[in-house]
Amino acid sequence: MTSTGPDSSGPAAEEGRQDGTGGLAGSLAGLLEGYARIMSQIAGGGPGAADGARIGSTAALIEAGSIASGSALRYSQRLTELFARHQSALIEAIPAHLSGQDLPPDRARAEVESLRRFLREVGETAMLEARRLDHELAQLGEAVAQGVADPVSAEDFQRRAEAKL
Repeated sequence: MTSTGPDSSGPAAEEGRQDGTGGLAGSLAGLLEGYARIMSQIAGGGPGAADGARIGSTAALIEAGSIASGSALRYSQRLTELFARHQSALIEAIPAHLSGQDLPPDRARAEVESLRRFLREVGETAMLEARRLDHELAQLGEAVAQGVADPVSAEDFQRRAEAKL
């Protein structure tokens, strides 16, 4: 009998079960193996035209999910870094505002400016990641369209020049 997934026995699997990562690692390994099998079928011509289109759309959906997951991870990492950078300023501002004490105008302006800078950076981070996600999904969409499009010969793209009279 052949194995379709990662080896579920042995010391590595036992270690994964003990620290709680075995199930996740096994699931990810199985997902990646299936993705690799689909991509190799597409690259090798696949089992047939109808099956190739179905496999191509499946691979595109898997790739889109991968792109979206990567985008979510990048975005959350950038937000975490942003919160860590601004954490001290935000923590200092909260108690003064919650207690209702009057702040000197210079300190109040500095805290407002710090908060504005933080919010501006959050917005810029979101816009940057949205543009990147849009670009990556557009590239995937173009690749899918190229795979579905009828093959066109190179001579259709040759420029033909005619003399003007």
